[in-house]
Amino acid sequence: MGTLIQLPGGSMPTGIIGIPDGSGWYIFYTSLRAAMTAATAGDTIIFFDSYTESVSGTITLKDGVNINLNGHKYTYDVADTTNMFDTVGPMEASFYNGVLERTNATGAALTEGCVFLLVNDVSLYFYDVESINATKLLFHKVSGLINTKIYGGRWLGGNGSTAIDVSGCEIINCTFETEYVVRLNFSRIVDCTCFTTGTAAQSANVRGQSEIINCNFQITNPSNNQPTVFLDNSEMKSSIVVTKGTGFGISAENSEVYDCYTESVNFAALRLRNGSYAKDCTVITQNNEAASVDESELHSSSVSSGSSFAVCYVTDNSLIYNCYFKSTDASAAGGVVYLQLNGNQVLNCTLDVDNTGKYGITGNSGISATIVKNTGNMLTGQLVNTMNISNNQVYTQDNFGNIIIG
Repeated sequence: MGTLIQLPGGSMPTGIIGIPDGSGWYIFYTSLRAAMTAATAGDTIIFFDSYTESVSGTITLKDGVNINLNGHKYTYDVADTTNMFDTVGPMEASFYNGVLERTNATGAALTEGCVFLLVNDVSLYFYDVESINATKLLFHKVSGLINTKIYGGRWLGGNGSTAIDVSGCEIINCTFETEYVVRLNFSRIVDCTCFTTGTAAQSANVRGQSEIINCNFQITNPSNNQPTVFLDNSEMKSSIVVTKGTGFGISAENSEVYDCYTESVNFAALRLRNGSYAKDCTVITQNNEAASVDESELHSSSVSSGSSFAVCYVTDNSLIYNCYFKSTDASAAGGVVYLQLNGNQVLNCTLDVDNTGKYGITGNSGISATIVKNTGNMLTGQLVNTMNISNNQVYTQDNFGNIIIG
């Protein structure tokens, strides 16, 4: 049972956690757990001071019951593996104006001691809310999710923490700052900002026909040879990826990348593999090739690098079309586009260099490629390294001026 207190005009409540009864009275409870047990759909649980729960027990959220932290902090400080909140679908609930923190969670698995455990048909909305879990997941799933949504909030974690590991979920307008940010499968992330701290392997690991739309990823100290964003059978649109230190920017396997900006320092800012496709991207790397393309396509993109080896490294059976490549390396070494194996096509591209002694297109000795209608500011004889590359170009135009590759 709660304590019933009436509020005279202008007076302040005398309890910590209360539910208004609609007639000028508040019913106060000794814990958030007790308030949630008593609440019914349409109620808002209101905090009037910060509160720390030290008794073990996960709170199960209810459909239509909201929590207004009212500028305060709720801490769940219990040294065990229990989650802070569980959900039961179908349900929808909102959190307002404050801080949620899970501290001292134990257990070997990241999935133990989470802030939220998600199930099917759950929608959670966070307005001016910050959530903290130093070493564990902020969100986790029971199994693959259907029709589950997370909207808003700022989600913080320290080394070893992961923001979210879900399937079948839509994540909108969130800010994440954790060591590992998002692991998604059959999910959609939109209008989110993801800052990866510590020495994380990846900021985003996205698989299974997932989508990234209009997001910003930044990683400050990535592990060697790991991408900031890894895509597998997924799609990324209108997003920004900034990779500082060592590590790739975007690494795509059988995926599509559209209208993205990706920047890195020591590894390729864009890596396309196994049937991937990228278009209308800006790709910048300081000290290595900016784009790496293997059995994939790169279209209508701007790619620049300061590498003395190549701006774009193409392995085999790839198509590079209508791109602008810029080498900012001042030496005459290497080339702008490097072709490793047979079967590649470079069509209608502009190849720009700071040193006219550099090749526009070069590659391994003895390879065969289709190289058509490319231009550059280097000397005419150095557009293609014909000592190494045999050009199988077919320069036939249709009635509209298009090049037909035979």
